[in-house]
Amino acid sequence: MNAPLAAGWNKTACILCALNSGLEAQTEGGRVLKARGDRDHPTPQGYACEKSLRMDFYQNGADRITSPTRRRAERQAATRSPARLGTSTCLSRSCAWAPRSRPPDDARRDPGLHPLSVTQSGVTQPKKASP
Repeated sequence: MNAPLAAGWNKTACILCALNSGLEAQTEGGRVLKARGDRDHPTPQGYACEKSLRMDFYQNGADRITSPTRRRAERQAATRSPARLGTSTCLSRSCAWAPRSRPPDDARRDPGLHPLSVTQSGVTQPKKASP
């Protein structure tokens, strides 16, 4: 165990799932040339799934979206590329739907106590006393 790595190989871990499989990656110029399972890693003991072995494809693929985009009308989707948007535009548009009301006090004290969908729906709101 813990055999020395050949030149150009680095130990790393996959981030695509919760297992965080240990990998050995051969890199050049910031790109992954080859990847293989790390036999010294305690969890998968050398196993590496297909996704982790194709990490460079996911990181540097030609079809990877590298900037915020906005979906256009369906009839135009086949003829145009997605519109590029600035970060401030994306933030203002994505936050526009957010509810303006505040969750109940107990949800603010313990965010794990109530999922946001439940607190915003009024399920946990105290009922008003009837006259």
